[in-house]
Amino acid sequence: MFEHRPYLSLGAVRRDWLDTRLHFRLGECGRADHAPLGALYVWNDDAFAPHSGFDLHAHRCVEIVTWVRSGAITYEDDAGNRARLVADSVQTISAGAAIHHTERNQENVPARLFPDLAASAHAGWHVTLGGAYLFARLSRRSLRHAGEWRSRRCTCGGASR
Repeated sequence: MFEHRPYLSLGAVRRDWLDTRLHFRLGECGRADHAPLGALYVWNDDAFAPHSGFDLHAHRCVEIVTWVRSGAITYEDDAGNRARLVADSVQTISAGAAIHHTERNQENVPARLFPDLAASAHAGWHVTLGGAYLFARLSRRSLRHAGEWRSRRCTCGGASR
């Protein structure tokens, strides 16, 4: 069941280049009463400053959907995939055993996105295309599917991120 969580009630993390609101608690960040929704454990509302972003980092055994709401994000991974995701585009990733990737705003304007809408792949949750349709319904827009990448099969015994 969905619960309305006003933007200002969400947990916040701020860095020099990142302003994020957490719809769910993640580790010690976010509000304790904002528990995940089943296997869905990350849904952030991020703003990246120009010429900034996440450097190379890893995920494993998760499904990731990223919706760029404004601006653009450049994605690169260790499998050689590269894409420039513009506003109203959706990218899906099946991280499998592991994927290492970057998400950077290489533009001169801020970028807003819902990144890393992620669910545990080992638990049988599949949100790649379903996540794109969910975003389309929430935004009442037509979203472009910018790319879909899959890593090796997940061999995790438990949840990993």
